[in-house]
Parts: sequence; C-alpha cells; structure tokens
Amino acid sequence: MLERPKPHRTCLGILFVLIGATAPAWARDVAWPEAVAQLAHERSLAQTCTASLKAHGDAEQISRGEFAYGEAKASFDAVIAGLITALDQGEAPKALPDLEADLEHGDAGLRKFCETVSDLLPAEAGQRGIIDDIVKAVVAIDALKDGVAALYNNHRADSALTRATIKTQLEAARWPDFEQIGAAR
Repeated sequence: MLERPKPHRTCLGILFVLIGATAPAWARDVAWPEAVAQLAHERSLAQTCTASLKAHGDAEQISRGEFAYGEAKASFDAVIAGLITALDQGEAPKALPDLEADLEHGDAGLRKFCETVSDLLPAEAGQRGIIDDIVKAVVAIDALKDGVAALYNNHRADSALTRATIKTQLEAARWPDFEQIGAAR
C-alpha cells in the first residue's frame, strides 16, 4: 500500500516548485558570459544617457552630469578591477562583499544619473520616453551581484585560456571617459 505524504512535506515541496518556477532567469546559475554581458549592458546605458545629456544639457548640467557619471564609473571600474585581480593567479582580490558594495553604489549612481538626464529631455520629442525606458532597463542589482559572485567564485575552475578571455571581455566592459562620448544626434 502507498504511504500518503505528510501534509507539511507536500506543502513544502509545492512551495519549492513554485519558487523555482517563478524565479527570474538571473537567479539561476549565472555563467561568466552572462555576468560580463550585464556589466557591458550597464556601460552601454551609461553611454546613452551621457550622449543625451551632452545633446540637451547646458554647460552647468553637463558639468554636474560629468561628476555623477564619474562617480558611477569609478564604482564599476573598481568591480571590474577586482574581478580581473581575482582572475590573476596568486593575487589577493578585494573581498566579494566589497565588490558587491561597489556594484550597488555604481548601480545607484547610474540610475540617478540617467533619471537626471531624463528630466532634461523634451517630452514632445519622444526622447524622454527612451531614457525612461533605459532607466527601467538598468539590470537588476541582484542580477549583477549574482554575475559578479559567479565570476569571483568560479574563476579558479576555469582554464588559463578562459580566464584570459574573461579578462579581455571585462576590459571591454569598462566605461569610457566622459570626454570620449559624443552628443546624441
């Protein structure tokens, strides 16, 4: 005769199935290509907001924007440098909580920067909606944290060639200097 499952075990099993079925894609295993892509995505958003600022802001607004961009860039640069250091054999990287704190600071700075730029754009041109969509599209901080943690924790299992590839892609995800970004047309 089949034994009936205990009610609390059944409910727990259903709960785990539901949580797993509704969990966002980033909550699952994140591999290094996705992690690097998330960092590159943030860079692209920052460049788009900067180009819009340069096209629509006055000298004072652009100056303030350059400062905000620089703060967010510094945080993302710290994350990327920490990951590159972790990929290098024999070097002591920043602790993962420090990288995550830099990531949170950079993400918050990017959001604030893009929101400020959005406020400068004329509503009738439809451009404000584009930047608003960009602000909403900033990758969820938890997804970025998961990606950074995956890179940080899993790099030791990667081959030397894979680590070199990741380092190259991380370098490409660095944000350009503010002066290097042209105004949007």
